[in-house]
Amino acid sequence: MSFGRLIQLTEAETKEYLAKGNTYINALAEGIQYEPKSTYADRHITGEIGDIVHKTIMEYNAKNSI
Repeated sequence: MSFGRLIQLTEAETKEYLAKGNTYINALAEGIQYEPKSTYADRHITGEIGDIVHKTIMEYNAKNSI
């Protein structure tokens, strides 16, 4: 089972991302994966922005699938 979580990075998370790049984002994603009901759940972005991101991801996947 998998789930998606679209969150806006905090200022501190943004600084970490800018300093460490994908290494940081991968670690953050792993933390979210193992704690889906954590504080990250409260930061999940929904609504119009969430819909746009979801549509963009689905279009990308359709164009880049095997």
